Amino acid sequence: MEQKHKINEFLESLEKKRNLDFEAEKLNMKFEKEEKFRLELKKREKALREERLKVEMTMTEKRLEMETAAKAENTAKLPKLKITPFKGIPDDWIRFENMFVTQIRNKPISAAEKFGYLLELVEPKIRERFANLKPGDLGYQINCMGQAESRVWENQNCDCCPC
Repeated sequence: MEQKHKINEFLESLEKKRNLDFEAEKLNMKFEKEEKFRLELKKREKALREERLKVEMTMTEKRLEMETAAKAENTAKLPKLKITPFKGIPDDWIRFENMFVTQIRNKPISAAEKFGYLLELVEPKIRERFANLKPGDLGYQINCMGQAESRVWENQNCDCCPC
């Protein structure tokens, strides 16, 4: 009987072990299923974030386009100002200098180009006085509107300056 009792205990322990193994297998399958679900959830979250960023970018681009269009509508369409060439009349120098400074000197172009514009915007008699100045960057910075102005007004026996 004792042997029967030991066999029963052994069978019960085997049954418990099978039940535990079965439970462990069920938990393992549940864990794997949850892990797959988490991975799928992460993929979907990433896709949603990417889609949201695309939508936000599109909205931002549209907003910028609308703002640009609104500014364009609100901005007056003025004709470009033309600089009247300087003819050597003393009272006209300030007008010419102001126009030159706002339309050419303050633009992001090279000094040589600015010097070329200056030469083109004065009458030939005045141009002769400073056309031989160095036209490069340094020459423009040193010469233009400083030395050029003094050359315009130098007394050189001409009819275009206050002699």
